[in-house]
Amino acid sequence: MGNLGHSIETQKDDRIYIVKGNNSPLGSVKCFTFEPHISIKNSKYGFKKENYEYSQKIGAELFEAIENEHPDVVATDCETCKWQIEMSTGAKVENPITLIAEALDVEATMLANGLL
Repeated sequence: MGNLGHSIETQKDDRIYIVKGNNSPLGSVKCFTFEPHISIKNSKYGFKKENYEYSQKIGAELFEAIENEHPDVVATDCETCKWQIEMSTGAKVENPITLIAEALDVEATMLANGLL
């Protein structure tokens, strides 16, 4: 198992990496990112029928980590990654912008500023 991702911290040196031998539960950090992602940047592979087995192999460690930790939500800005994570784990997957908008309660903020 390689680097699956890390906690999101202000300082890079404070990151907690999700790697073999790190027994810290994902729930011990507020936010984290999974890297590398299921698809390889600029590659010819993706979530396509002809590449299905390969993409499942790339995502296997990520899927296992999600299934072991049972997060409330998984975030990705890649729509095909979203589909594959949902299909492979049953986890709720959202775009990070959606999560930010929900956390900020954009409608209430606009209402408070007389914009609605």
